[in-house]
Amino acid sequence: MAETETPWWPEYRPEEGPPDATNELLQALGEQNAITRQVRIATDTYYMFKELARKRSVVDVISGSPIEYGVRIVVGAIIRDLVIALASVFDSETKATNLKRVLNSLLHPRHTDIFRRWHASWPVPYSTDNGIARLKYLQKRINTGTPAKAIARIIDLRKQAIAHVDLAPEFKRGRPQVWEIEYTLVAVASAVLTANLFATGRNIDAHQLRAHSRKRIEEFSHALLAGNSDAVASSRLKHD
Repeated sequence: MAETETPWWPEYRPEEGPPDATNELLQALGEQNAITRQVRIATDTYYMFKELARKRSVVDVISGSPIEYGVRIVVGAIIRDLVIALASVFDSETKATNLKRVLNSLLHPRHTDIFRRWHASWPVPYSTDNGIARLKYLQKRINTGTPAKAIARIIDLRKQAIAHVDLAPEFKRGRPQVWEIEYTLVAVASAVLTANLFATGRNIDAHQLRAHSRKRIEEFSHALLAGNSDAVASSRLKHD
């Protein structure tokens, strides 16, 4: 099955990585693979949210219909899942995944020398220096500025309202907003795409993945609305 036909992410093959990788680097690549899988699923989840909660043609049909209550529950669960998924890639536990830790490992001078030798052996030339510069730029976005603030807010939301529920959660600037989830997803996905190409040679076609995700979710939405129309028509017949 093609990678774009499933939300899961295949493990890296032995040839997807430097042959002289250190144990530390191999651990980072395993962590990177787990993060990539999580981001792949989060992308599908985000587009499901947009379809059910933001797309006007869908929202208008659902509003006031027999499935409105159920869809609200689903949308709430989707938001909760997105927060869990995105916060989980910044877990401070040593046995959990942490994107910052992965980037630090990839960019360690001892490892960049390994990548430089490996990249030189590729059939199609790859600029290690450009890859390092791109990773450092994305690393900075995760650590500073608006994306970093959005990430911190998502992590805080997970801690106070999902991982455990504070009776009186305190959010300095109010509860996190959907745009902060979007900023976090974009920042994480951009870093993951670049890291996969740099560290494994796996070139992810983001446009193809997004298009496939939207297409499949629209198919689900059409089936849902068709069933909803049948339910409405049946209800009207009963009352006529």
